[in-house]
Amino acid sequence: MVLTAKGPKISAVYPPILFTATPTNGAAPLQVQFHAPSVDVFTNLTAWSWTFGDGAVSTLQSPSHTYTNVGIFTPTLLATNANNTVVLGLGPNISAGYQAVYTFGTVSGGHDPSLPSSLTNSDGANPIAGLVLSSNRLYGVMSRGGNRGSGTIFAVNTDGSGFTNLHIFSPLDSMWYTNADGAWPQARLAISGRTLFGAASTGGTNMMGGTVFRINTDGSGFTNLHYFSSSDNNGESPNGLVVSGNRLYGTARNGGSNYNGTIFALNTDGSGFGVIHTAPAKVPAAR
Repeated sequence: MVLTAKGPKISAVYPPILFTATPTNGAAPLQVQFHAPSVDVFTNLTAWSWTFGDGAVSTLQSPSHTYTNVGIFTPTLLATNANNTVVLGLGPNISAGYQAVYTFGTVSGGHDPSLPSSLTNSDGANPIAGLVLSSNRLYGVMSRGGNRGSGTIFAVNTDGSGFTNLHIFSPLDSMWYTNADGAWPQARLAISGRTLFGAASTGGTNMMGGTVFRINTDGSGFTNLHYFSSSDNNGESPNGLVVSGNRLYGTARNGGSNYNGTIFALNTDGSGFGVIHTAPAKVPAAR
């Protein structure tokens, strides 16, 4: 009698090789120098087959390739060794047309851990609004962070140099969510000449109402133009502005007589505030 023993199957994976690419990001057209090793962990490599992720290919060991289109590309490499084994190559993705201009600092626990705005850092966090451009200078807001946890207004040159905080919003009261100047700006700034206009979605002198503000592009002259309040019909939590001449127009996502938000207008000096439209009440869907 012959007895046959059965056991687990053994799977052996051939170790991949690592290739390099320099640079891995930059403006398009982006010329990238690739380099693959000449040996794997066991023997010499004899052939290399590249695909660069944009349809181009090469059989050189260390090819140079120019990415002419904007995008994120995944280059791949298959190399053949002296034993005629195909070896997988691993390396970085290539970002053409995308380049980090400025990276914001790491956040940490802030002035009051009971507040959602307690995360602080030196320059702001959570840039959910867009940017405005004037000459070679970018302007924007950070909805959180800053050394008081309530967000910031910042400026930076288009090449990433010259970063500065134009205004750091003051901390919120932990009970009423009020402060002197507003907090948590979440919408793109508007610009007219050397003046920036924006909205803070909460804070101000009325509980969680928010503010409309202006500030000069050099960081001077910060002024609150209007304080919103949940106790009137003007709206609360403003979230965006446009400027036309000496008039500002914006939206408040909450409040108003139906508590569904408003469209408002005011002059650039803060006078002449008025509600242009109040969102209608919600109507239950027909069954």
